Amino acid sequence: AANVAIVGDLSEPSTWNENIDYQFQKLFRLPFYKKILCLTSVSTASILLGGVLYKYASRRPYSYSAFKAYCLLNGVPGTDATGEDESGWSGIVAGNLLYLLGLFTFAIMIAIVTESVNGKVQQVQLGNH
Repeated sequence: AANVAIVGDLSEPSTWNENIDYQFQKLFRLPFYKKILCLTSVSTASILLGGVLYKYASRRPYSYSAFKAYCLLNGVPGTDATGEDESGWSGIVAGNLLYLLGLFTFAIMIAIVTESVNGKVQQVQLGNH
């Protein structure tokens, strides 16, 4: 018998970087409602962890910090990431990081909805409705 080296299953990623790419590809192949459910889960976790981050950065109670994280992540009108109620630079930096994370999350939601609508329009154009 010939000596044949078995490399492994080529469909599975081999490095951690390839593994992350592979997991994201699996995530983006999910149906629309599952993508929205995943995004909602990530948003909820962001609010809870953002509350912890903001609590330690601003030295405020967790209830205030979690509410502030919710407002910053969701772009609630009247919420200010650089206002005078922030406790020093650490509170301002934490507030801005939360705001940017919320902006990124909203952009992903818009992309998911746009992709879904484009797919439905393409199905209608092809007569596959």
